[in-house]
Amino acid sequence: KASVGLNKARLVDVNTMSAVVARPESLDLAQRIAAASMTLVRENGHVLPLQASSSRATVRHNVSSSKNDRTSAPSPAYGSIERQETSLLCVFLTDDVRTENGRQLERELHRRVPDVRILYLDPRFAASMTAEVQNAVNSAGRVLVAVYMVPTAGKAVKKEGAAAVNSVSLALTPATLLQSILAIGKEKTVVVAFGSPYIAADFPQIENYLCAYSNVSISESAAAQALFGEIAIQGHLPVTIPGFAQRGAGIQKPAMTP
Repeated sequence: KASVGLNKARLVDVNTMSAVVARPESLDLAQRIAAASMTLVRENGHVLPLQASSSRATVRHNVSSSKNDRTSAPSPAYGSIERQETSLLCVFLTDDVRTENGRQLERELHRRVPDVRILYLDPRFAASMTAEVQNAVNSAGRVLVAVYMVPTAGKAVKKEGAAAVNSVSLALTPATLLQSILAIGKEKTVVVAFGSPYIAADFPQIENYLCAYSNVSISESAAAQALFGEIAIQGHLPVTIPGFAQRGAGIQKPAMTP
C-alpha cells in the first residue's frame, strides 16, 4: 500500500471513476490475474480435468459476454434431485442461496455440461437435504463442491453448539453435509474454495482441492477454465493450511491440448 502512496493519499476523485473502473483492459487484466491465481493443492489423478459434453461447442472466455450474463435469471435455490445417472453434480455451499454466489460458475458449467445437476444449499436447510444430496452423489460420475466462505469482520459461525466470531470455518450443517459427501465419494469429488483456503483444515480427507480465493465472477470463470483443463494451473498457496498443506504448495498442470 505504501508503494502506491495509499498511506498519503487515501481519497479518490469519484468524478473520474467512470473513466477508470471496469475498462475492457482492466477486466482483461483481472481475468488473467484470476486465472494465474488458481491453486491446485491436492489431486488424486482420477477427477481432473473434468470432461465437457462432446456435443458442446468450443468454449471461449469473453469478458463482455460474462458481464452480460449477470442479467440472466438465477436458478432455483434448491429442488428435487432425480435419481438417475449423471456425469457431473455440483453442490454449492454458501451462507445464503439468495446471493450471487455461484451464479457465474453455474452458467460456465452449463455451457460445458448442459445436463449438469445443480444444487444450492445454505445453513437454513442443508440438514434437511442431506439424504437427497447423498443419493445424488451416489449416482454422479464426478462431484464438484463449491464452497463460498468469505471472511467478514464480526461474522459469527455456529459450530458444535457455540458461536465463533470471525471464523474461517463452515457453519455446522454445511460442514456436516460436506463430511457426508466426502465419506461417500471423496475419490470422485473436487472441492473448490471460493474465499478462504483454510476450510480444508477441517476436512483432511479431501483428495482434490482447488483454491480460487475469491467469490467474484471472474474467479468463478477462471475456476471453470482450470477445472476443465482449458488453462494451465500454476498458482501456489500464499499461506500454510494447518495439517493440510504448506505455504508455497501448488500442483502445476498444463492446459489440455485442444
